[in-house]
Amino acid sequence: RRVLFRSKECLEIFIKKYGTNFDLSLLHYQLSSIHPDLDTPKILKNLFTFHKLTDAQIIRQHKVWRDNPNFHEQLSPDLKTQLALNLAKLPDPRDAQVICEQLLETHYRDPSLAVLARRLSQAYENNQEPAKAKQFNTLAEQLLAGTY
Repeated sequence: RRVLFRSKECLEIFIKKYGTNFDLSLLHYQLSSIHPDLDTPKILKNLFTFHKLTDAQIIRQHKVWRDNPNFHEQLSPDLKTQLALNLAKLPDPRDAQVICEQLLETHYRDPSLAVLARRLSQAYENNQEPAKAKQFNTLAEQLLAGTY
């Protein structure tokens, strides 16, 4: 346990000095998840701030999201939208759709939600699901027009 604590401490010093990226944040999360502490929610939130990720990184981000359902409500609408924009790039965009629908239920209406709806429309079009593609294209148009 002491080695784990020291590893986490060294990583935190490195991040403070040089900054972070997704892979370092994922390592930080993995170290903190072995023995969760008060910093774990902050570390989790940090993992969802990244938006220019590779497909492999998005898959890992998705796994962290799925592994931490108790954390979902702690994430701000902006971070949920960012996460959903990433998840919509996956072959199966259903979790992005669920997040989008949850945000709509809370009356969140940031312009980024229209971007998410467009991305979901494109994802469903790529998956040969024209009805869902049309549904999310219409939603994007309504959000942009302010009529939703």
